Amino acid sequence: MLRKGDNYGEPAHKNGEVYYILKGNASLHIGNNDYKVSPGMAMYIPPKVIHKFYGFKKEFVFLFIFAGLDE
Repeated sequence: MLRKGDNYGEPAHKNGEVYYILKGNASLHIGNNDYKVSPGMAMYIPPKVIHKFYGFKKEFVFLFIFAGLDE
């Protein structure tokens, strides 16, 4: 769970990952693109791509699924 003022940025990982949005609205930066995300959406992050959530004004809750070990 993230709250207003929190920072959540991820470095590029070796494996892909999926975020499923449970509560709240935010923007998600993936590589060179920005997306508006809201509850019920799932977003795939390809391997080795920098990404971060930003712009959430209230609680923002998501489920994070990571594909494999990040060695």
